[in-house]
Amino acid sequence: MREIIFRGKRIENGEWVFGVPIINTDCVPPKYMMQVCVVGGGLGIGHKEVLPETVGQYTGLKDKNGKMIFEGDVVFAGYGEHYQGQHEHSTTTIIDMADYEALNALCNANIVQVIGNIHDQKEDV
Repeated sequence: MREIIFRGKRIENGEWVFGVPIINTDCVPPKYMMQVCVVGGGLGIGHKEVLPETVGQYTGLKDKNGKMIFEGDVVFAGYGEHYQGQHEHSTTTIIDMADYEALNALCNANIVQVIGNIHDQKEDV
């Protein structure tokens, strides 16, 4: 069974937070929040407002460096011979959960590396 973890980017400072997404319907308009474990001053549950378009689920997979891969991540899969600083066969992919089977095969081959995400590097994607 894979871990069910989400991440979202905080509205107030752009920091990534990890937890469970919730919608606060007591607000008008409703606010998208991330329920997170708060560290410091005792453990507890806290809520951080996040940009709804940045919320992405953990795929359950990690790249070749052990980094968790989330929806919206941009990954590089390179294999084959190097030629003038480039891989002979390589691809850059934006991850969504529909890519899971192909991504799983590449992760098992240990050739996938997270190189960014669509929310921090929009101009590069």
